[in-house]
Amino acid sequence: MSISYYIREEFPETVLAPPLERSLFELTLGNSVVQALYVVAELDIATRLARGPEDYRVLAETLEVDAEGLYRVLRFLARLDILARIDSHCFALTPLAEPLRDDHPRSLRQYLLFRGAEAYAATGELLHCLKTGESGFRKCYGVDRPEYLRSNPLRAQVFSVGMRAGTDDLDKKLVEAYDFSPIRVLAHLGGVDRTHVLTILQAYPAMHCLFLEQPHAIEYTRQHLAGLGLLDRCQLAPDNELENRLAGVDACLPAAMHRHGDTAAAAMLQRYRNAMPPGGKLLLIEKFVNDKMPWTVLENDLTMLVSHGTQAGKLRTLEEYFALLEQAGLRPGRFVPLDAAFGLLEATC
Repeated sequence: MSISYYIREEFPETVLAPPLERSLFELTLGNSVVQALYVVAELDIATRLARGPEDYRVLAETLEVDAEGLYRVLRFLARLDILARIDSHCFALTPLAEPLRDDHPRSLRQYLLFRGAEAYAATGELLHCLKTGESGFRKCYGVDRPEYLRSNPLRAQVFSVGMRAGTDDLDKKLVEAYDFSPIRVLAHLGGVDRTHVLTILQAYPAMHCLFLEQPHAIEYTRQHLAGLGLLDRCQLAPDNELENRLAGVDACLPAAMHRHGDTAAAAMLQRYRNAMPPGGKLLLIEKFVNDKMPWTVLENDLTMLVSHGTQAGKLRTLEEYFALLEQAGLRPGRFVPLDAAFGLLEATC
């Protein structure tokens, strides 16, 4: 007997729930999307599918995972138009999935390898963070995120590469919007995100740079600079030599201030001001909270919360940064917006 005998009507395209309720419900499913994308990233499936559509059973055998379970993950992503389902067995990449390839120029794979693992676990402790002030990272791993990365250099490298994802357009806007030509020697004060200073150095061939890094990161930075052909214009030193090194620079790019609470941030800014020559420039490249910023930026603020706790990392408004600079004895100056969230704030010693 035909199945059509039992099924007299077609399934509706969507669950017939009120639009607002449906939208809210769909937002609650984000955890499954993150984890499905993490599976694709961890198994490097996109790089394999870049060669052409593949049968999920062959893929599962090669990757040594359960075939039916893999099929269900791929089917889910295909329903979201992240992958394409060619027939009952084969899946292929869509344009949306191309950045999941490790060899893509704007790859998100390394970002997902951290976002879907450590960051995902820490986010699950958001309520713990609010109740205790302790970071979700500490609840999961026994230490806050910076300490975790210092003691896990391989994961720190994944995090560092992941944080560079999608910054090319921003860095291009940066060198177009601000004139760095008066700066002969620029200091970069640590932090995993080096894309801004690397772009600046490439755009200004006469500029030299001092990298003040945590000791465990110096060799990685040295190799990265050598690979880009920039090492001959750069000096590298441990960050505990800051007071002895900044007297000879014209400007400095501080490590991400959003990773520090107000008290610590003000103390760091005062330390930089005391070490720099009079008239030296301090350039803050940050996300500035404003009414026009997309919700994805404020999601990053929650990441700060679960990574550092309630008394440490957070995003700030322009007015809050002005207050921090003045508290540290610096004179806030020009503000250069780069997009709906990012901007460069200049201050003078």
